[in-house]
Amino acid sequence: MLPLASPGPDYVPGAVNDPAFRSIFRALHEGVAIFDADGRVVEINPAAGPLLALAEDDLRDGAVRPGPIEAVNERGDPIPEEELPFYACLRTGTPRTDVVLGLRGKGKRVRWFLVSAVPLVGGGTVASMLDFTAIKNARDEIEQRKDEFITTLSHEMRTPLMSLNGAVSLLHAGAAGAVPESALPLLGVARRNADRLIRLVNDVLDLERILAGTMSLSLGLHELNKIARIAAEAASPLATAAGVQLAVIPSEKSILLQTDVDRVQQILANLLSNAIKFSPRGATVEIRVTRVAQRGQVTVRDFGPGVPKHFRSRLFLKFSQADPGGRTRGERGSGLGLSISRAIAAALGGEVGHEEPVGRGAAFFLALPRERSTA
Repeated sequence: MLPLASPGPDYVPGAVNDPAFRSIFRALHEGVAIFDADGRVVEINPAAGPLLALAEDDLRDGAVRPGPIEAVNERGDPIPEEELPFYACLRTGTPRTDVVLGLRGKGKRVRWFLVSAVPLVGGGTVASMLDFTAIKNARDEIEQRKDEFITTLSHEMRTPLMSLNGAVSLLHAGAAGAVPESALPLLGVARRNADRLIRLVNDVLDLERILAGTMSLSLGLHELNKIARIAAEAASPLATAAGVQLAVIPSEKSILLQTDVDRVQQILANLLSNAIKFSPRGATVEIRVTRVAQRGQVTVRDFGPGVPKHFRSRLFLKFSQADPGGRTRGERGSGLGLSISRAIAAALGGEVGHEEPVGRGAAFFLALPRERSTA
């Protein structure tokens, strides 16, 4: 960015008055605005106008504070005005970089800006604003087309995969006659891989229903300690095969949830499967039930290698899998389990998250709203 004079208390519009400099300043594709210590705009170039709803002519009679700026983040949530990068930078004296802001205009069309702000010596701040609407829309369209392709492919694959899996299972069971001993291992491999492909297809279709808001929920009153015990029992064959112990640590008091117990079990099955997969033989996976404010929480902790720091920001992204580095057992999953679990939890009014445990291992929690009437 070009060096700009600091707007001190005696700063007046037009201080950037060198003709060559001003020509460059006005021609910049990136919007630039200079704010004084009171949050008023003292200099602006044309590219910054759409975000601040100001023009250079508005500053002829002195510095002007922009009118209300109704911005949203990428999730569509409103951003409080005091948290806009230029005002936050003025308030804290800390730079704000590459903040995504959306402005909804006529016809509900959103323009997207990448905004940065840095403090100036003597007071004030300078903000840069890049309109990247076209880039973001192109990126979103690519993501949408990719999702549509994967969903369509999954629908088309489901029926033949089910048929293939059924045929292989019947052959393996001897329904078509005795199978040579040498062929049994090959049929076993075919069946396991068919099962894996069906799980992947079902995961993709589950995620499609969740994101489309068409996932059906069957709500009822359920006790969280009991839910955790049932989840541990369901995961015990997998744990036994891996040489891992499961330990349920219940809450002292009963925790009642108005929730869909099958969906909760689906989430816990994902968390337990991951914990078992990353646990060394002979280790214990803890399933701890607690009350946290108005929520009931189940925390699944393992004592394996933990989540690599570089991967934590991608934990809940679709098809995202950490490099196990040879420290896990079994086949790699679809990379959808945590993404699906978080989406289901959100539909139930709760959340799935990752905690950094004290010591070795990883800890993931499921938190759901509990009935207010519980003791």
